[in-house]
Amino acid sequence: MKRSSIYYLIMGLIVILYLVISISLSEKKIDWSYSFSGKDKIPFGSFVLKEELDILFPEAEILQTEVRVYNTLAYDTVVPYYEKHCAYLLINSELSLDHTDIQELLYFVSLGNDAFLVGDAIPSELLDTLRLTINPANILAYSSMIPGDSLSREDTLNAKFLNPNLAQQKGYYFNAWELGRSLKLYEETETDLIPVAVSVNNLDSVNMVRVDVGEGNIFICTSPLAFTNYYMLSGPNLGFVQTALSHLSEDTEVIVWDEYYKAKNLARISAQDNSLRYILSQPGLRWAFWITILMGLLFALFEVKRKQRMVPIISPLPNSTLDFTETIGRLYYQNSTHKELCDKKIKLWLSYVYHKYGLEVSELEDNFTVKLSGKTGIPLMTIKNLVFLIKRIGRQTSISENEFTELNNSLNTFYQEVQV
Repeated sequence: MKRSSIYYLIMGLIVILYLVISISLSEKKIDWSYSFSGKDKIPFGSFVLKEELDILFPEAEILQTEVRVYNTLAYDTVVPYYEKHCAYLLINSELSLDHTDIQELLYFVSLGNDAFLVGDAIPSELLDTLRLTINPANILAYSSMIPGDSLSREDTLNAKFLNPNLAQQKGYYFNAWELGRSLKLYEETETDLIPVAVSVNNLDSVNMVRVDVGEGNIFICTSPLAFTNYYMLSGPNLGFVQTALSHLSEDTEVIVWDEYYKAKNLARISAQDNSLRYILSQPGLRWAFWITILMGLLFALFEVKRKQRMVPIISPLPNSTLDFTETIGRLYYQNSTHKELCDKKIKLWLSYVYHKYGLEVSELEDNFTVKLSGKTGIPLMTIKNLVFLIKRIGRQTSISENEFTELNNSLNTFYQEVQV
């Protein structure tokens, strides 16, 4: 290896080592994104809640689905809701349910199951069906008690459940940001779906309702942050979450944890059509991508300076076999030894037939001519004439120039036809 190549290799290893050390020693930043995923232990993930389900529902089976609501419920393959009492748990900032998802979810609930939906952005179709509206941002602050007033993130609210069995509770204190937006219930409805308030704050703003659908219930809560790791591990929020989930039926046998509508999962699905975007979104893959690009540029930069000597043109060795054959042929011809030349040509032809077609050439009988004609495709009469000529010349002691020419032409014709 040349000294310059060793130098470039050492420089490349130093660069890679520097990048690895920089990455390993860099301070890991806290991810404050809204995840709500049961897989994430970041502040706004829901890992704590997912683990808490085994304690809240010790007799229930916890299932996780990573497909949309319609695909989870449509064919009773993931969730056995025809045989067991099930509860569907969906928590995210935005509930991105489409028409088919909503219809399938309502049918699922009507069979006697429960749906617990938590989010501050709920599809208008579902809200209209359940005779609900979500007040715009900051309207959580509006109340008949304080008309026109609005709350900031620093203001404190007390959430209290309206269940008579929980009448002794002191309530759970939140700031306005944690408690989320408020719900408005239609007092007059044209359907049998009548929303009932489950939890209100001290300003009488509703943040959780129950709607009876068929034989089951749908619970709507607009406080998704209260169900995340950060808030469940601080203050009274854990008690609020436990009490909220206690409104589910005691007969619940299956809890379905929805992981499909989480922000990261939806981003991953949308990124499947763009592999580069996904690579750049992952820290490890992003560093590997840029290191590869950098090393490629360094290689190209130093390689363009490489000097290449001119490759000499080496002429191929001449084929002297042909010249030797022609020389021997002229020698025999000039000395008029036609018989010897014919014998050599005949031997050469017999060797050719034996090695290429596997025919016995010791006796050139009729059976030989038939087989040779079949293997070469040359007419049988042509083969017979050639064999007859070879036998005749073989019996003679001397050959004239015309006979030599006749044999030579016949053999050349044979070789040309088998090579076509």
